[in-house]
Amino acid sequence: MRNEETEKSIERVADKSSYKSLSDLRKEVGQPNQPKFAETLEIMEGDKWIGRLEGNGKREVAIYIPKGVDFSKTVEFIYHFHGVNSDVIKDDPASKTYGLNRFQQNLAGVKEYNKKNKKNAILIYPLSAGYRVSYPNNTAPPSRYDRDWMRAGNNTGDNIGKLHSDTLAVIAEQFGKNPKSVSVTVQGYSAGGRALMNIFDGRSPVKIAKVVFEDASYENWASTAYQNAIRQNPNIEFDVIFKPGTKTDNAHTQSLEGKKGVILRPVTGVSHGKFPKRFFGGME
Repeated sequence: MRNEETEKSIERVADKSSYKSLSDLRKEVGQPNQPKFAETLEIMEGDKWIGRLEGNGKREVAIYIPKGVDFSKTVEFIYHFHGVNSDVIKDDPASKTYGLNRFQQNLAGVKEYNKKNKKNAILIYPLSAGYRVSYPNNTAPPSRYDRDWMRAGNNTGDNIGKLHSDTLAVIAEQFGKNPKSVSVTVQGYSAGGRALMNIFDGRSPVKIAKVVFEDASYENWASTAYQNAIRQNPNIEFDVIFKPGTKTDNAHTQSLEGKKGVILRPVTGVSHGKFPKRFFGGME
């Protein structure tokens, strides 16, 4: 039986005008690099969908349900927010875009997370706006870095509450599945930590059980997110994984030491670019 939240979500997207099917996306004109996004997902074993969702500012979102996920049990919905230069999914190392590699790491990561840690998780992988016109004074950011992703009131309307309800609707309508219950995890890699901070800037309409910063605790992003997150969920699990002696190891990050629910994990011997798979879901 569909729950009330899912029913309301389906009403919003049932006419299919707010998202596109996998096959439609592959034919999309004006998105020459994004077919690789669909092709990479399509070969994975399990249920998968990719299209545009209102909750992500009408930009592309991939939903991957690995084989073996049991919807009669609690399902962990893991929303991953990527870093700079990753909103374009293509295989072109010379261009210094990382989108394809980071997406592939997350697809592999959720499968390993379920197998190694006996989890029951799915991956939701939205793409950022890259160069967003709302950047201060409309100047170009130094890289494809979307500082307003998931910020309340931004110019595209993306919002974790809408994204979550849209995701529930797609899963119910496309696959006929409704989870018995849902546990929500948000994780950010590198500059994706900014999106995590934005999610908690104002009360999140979704109860978030776990937050994972994957070498993403730049500036005050993690500490500010925590201050707001702990008020919204006093039992939140807050994992901050970082490389010692780098910009993610700063006074703001260290101020979280000993805070309720916080696990600070300095990591050596792992390159920054390997964090998405290695620490998917905070994987040990």
